Amino acid sequence: MARPVSSADSAKIFVKSQLFDPILTKALATLCQEKPENPVKWLAEYLIANNPNTPKLVDAGNAQTASLGQTVSASSGSGRSLPAAGEEAAVVDGRTGKVLNKDTLLVSDLNEAALSASIKQSVDGAPNFRKVDDFAVFACGQPTREGAIGAINQAYSQCQSDALPLHWINVREDPCVYVDGKPFCVRSRGSLEETIWSSDLMANDIESLEAELKTDVCNEIIANSGKVLIHEHSASPICYWQQTSVDRVQTSAEFFADAQAKFPKLVYRSIPVADDHSFTAKDIDMLVGTLKDVTPDAPRVLSCAMGLGRASTASCIAVSLLRQVNKAGPLAPPPTPVSGSMQEEYAAGRYAAIKHFVAQAGDDSAAVLSSLENTVDRCGAVVNVRKVIFENHRRLAASLKDGAMASAKAKMRLLWSLDRWASLLCVAQYIHDSVASDWSASYEEWIKGKAEVVEQMSKLGEQ
Repeated sequence: MARPVSSADSAKIFVKSQLFDPILTKALATLCQEKPENPVKWLAEYLIANNPNTPKLVDAGNAQTASLGQTVSASSGSGRSLPAAGEEAAVVDGRTGKVLNKDTLLVSDLNEAALSASIKQSVDGAPNFRKVDDFAVFACGQPTREGAIGAINQAYSQCQSDALPLHWINVREDPCVYVDGKPFCVRSRGSLEETIWSSDLMANDIESLEAELKTDVCNEIIANSGKVLIHEHSASPICYWQQTSVDRVQTSAEFFADAQAKFPKLVYRSIPVADDHSFTAKDIDMLVGTLKDVTPDAPRVLSCAMGLGRASTASCIAVSLLRQVNKAGPLAPPPTPVSGSMQEEYAAGRYAAIKHFVAQAGDDSAAVLSSLENTVDRCGAVVNVRKVIFENHRRLAASLKDGAMASAKAKMRLLWSLDRWASLLCVAQYIHDSVASDWSASYEEWIKGKAEVVEQMSKLGEQ
């Protein structure tokens, strides 16, 4: 029986799902420029040469690449080698672990595409490491062993306070293990960008998952004569064997426990927060409870997978605490006036729902908003939690021409960014009220008493 002809929408979904859309668009554009004599043959050869699904090996220090099945001369000590033809699929299909199984891949944590060009990458191995001006607050991504040491040394040096405890709070929600001092996470076999964890994990859940992931990785090392199969983020997918041993595999907790041997005053805590979501009431209570009594000059390092949205949001809460509890840092300047045009109002994060939301939040809410806007801008060197709403709004408008799937995804990101901004406003108001009331209620209790505020939060997506 002949297959039915695909509709335009289903064909587009298929093309996008197979990751061909970007390279096909570029190929067709180049074809129009080149105008070859045999366009069909030219297009076929171009797609073969630029196939994004052809695994490659990038050899550290040598930048040497090879297609799967070719011989690779790895530099001395790299410990990497290419799997034989068909070996990658066989190994992944044969995985039976609780975390690392046939539906998941062990992926290098570092995604160079997520390194921000807006800041200097000042600490090798600590992606997007930066300091918030005038405050003992730092943010970064999941570090390597060298990156963690460099970040801690930098934090102590810039705060001139190596006699004080350093609080490192990790707000990523997915399990991570270290192999030879480098972090690796688990991603869906269908997409290296897709996390597979729920948004309600607690710290003990992460510790249990990491322990199980460590067991799965160690079992693969034993089964493959001291090798584990790794995938990496890249314009073209990279897959390789990494030579290692079971005694060089650690959970995040074990990794930071080792770091405490070098830095005895290091305090590490995990507060899992789902990517692209606002912090839950429990997340906020844990973060505020951890930081509100910390000495103002003691460094705080907030980290997530790549040091982007969640680390920036946690930094905003840390600075809000320092400003309102400790009266630290300079006074926030008055809010920057806007022209009144809808575009400038939106770019400043002053949506109609946000304005009404502020009016219902509590006493002095306008002053709290002004201070928070300044705090967000200070913490926004990589991701500005307020301005990203406007960026997501523009992405939503641009996505409408790409079909329902792209539009739905863009709308969800817009709603998440709106919710995160509104949640930050709530937290800032909560801190303001709690300082006056001597912390008489948890954030979870406080927000339950703000029925009108919660109602406005639920309506943010309607604006």
